Amino acid sequence: MENDFINKLVIEVVSRLAQKMGADGSRQTILAVCTGCNGNVERAVDQLRHMVMKGFKLNLFFSANAGNTYRNTVENQLKGLPYVQTVNPGQWGQCHDEFNKAEGVVVPIASINTLSKLSMLMADTPHEHLLLNAVTIGKPLIIAGDGGLFGSRIRKPLVDALGVRLASIQEYGAVVCEMRALAITLESCFDNQQNVDTQQTILPEQVLSGPPVPNNPALSDRRSSGKPKKHLKGRVVTASHINFAVQNGYDLVCADGVIVTPMAKDMAAQKGVKIEQV
Repeated sequence: MENDFINKLVIEVVSRLAQKMGADGSRQTILAVCTGCNGNVERAVDQLRHMVMKGFKLNLFFSANAGNTYRNTVENQLKGLPYVQTVNPGQWGQCHDEFNKAEGVVVPIASINTLSKLSMLMADTPHEHLLLNAVTIGKPLIIAGDGGLFGSRIRKPLVDALGVRLASIQEYGAVVCEMRALAITLESCFDNQQNVDTQQTILPEQVLSGPPVPNNPALSDRRSSGKPKKHLKGRVVTASHINFAVQNGYDLVCADGVIVTPMAKDMAAQKGVKIEQV
């Protein structure tokens, strides 16, 4: 009885301190989907904790295998943090409601099986349907591409095969980043949506795209005629960029040679977004 009281007291103290340090739930509601592999759990928890401390509200969804392997570890390490709850995977109605409420989806740990199915637009389980729904309706989907890789003996052919699948998923509009950049990618994604007047836009793809294109003052926002324009610094323009441009009412500018995915071209033509390569 005494131990229960102490545990509840500790959790309450942690919750109040966290809220004073930034975990105030003032930002978007995010659905965190964890799938059935146990790689990089500690790093995943660290990124989820960082999201909460930045003010995001977090709803955790575990696949059946993830629930059996590391769900307790994640929940215990996040215990006491405010604005964190677990969605019951056995109640599809609740899952669907929480998905609709969420303004974005993150995948800190993704099994190769899940990524393979998503790359082929297939879904057989609740968590796969959630991810496919995000792709289908254009809800922000951010995936830690290395979240399912663990151990020191990963063979190159496996890494290459995974890269092909992740590239397909990016074609559908998802953002793929490294595990260590998951929280900051999520934050920058929503910050860019809110702060249209910033001098330059840094979108999530920049995390994986290598050295950015040198900044050119001539490519800053141009509001003298037509829509305002935003300079993209990554090497690939995807459907997520087009969605972002439509929401904020501007055209895009990128360096000559940047790859524009077929889906991005089609969406830009349909939505009236001009992509200028200079």
